[in-house]
Amino acid sequence: MKQAVILLLALGAVAVHAETIRACGKYQRIDQTWSKSYKVTGTIQDGFFVIQWRKGEPTKVVLGSRNSIPAAEEHFKDTRDRPWVLKAGWENCN
Repeated sequence: MKQAVILLLALGAVAVHAETIRACGKYQRIDQTWSKSYKVTGTIQDGFFVIQWRKGEPTKVVLGSRNSIPAAEEHFKDTRDRPWVLKAGWENCN
């Protein structure tokens, strides 16, 4: 029984600690123009790339069945239906 409890605690700790991922992202504004590119960090949780901003609520970009951010720019939408373009890493993120 003691080993089962330790195992469950260890699994819980792994589930809570998610790897921080660097990405370059931009979103489409209401007027259909695109924002500047942002160097963002986030975690992948249950099919979402979750970007935690310094101020305000986090942004959750829907990745669907993906478990990573693509190396080349690709289009996504967040949970508020706002279009996003994301690519892995901060290289050439202007």
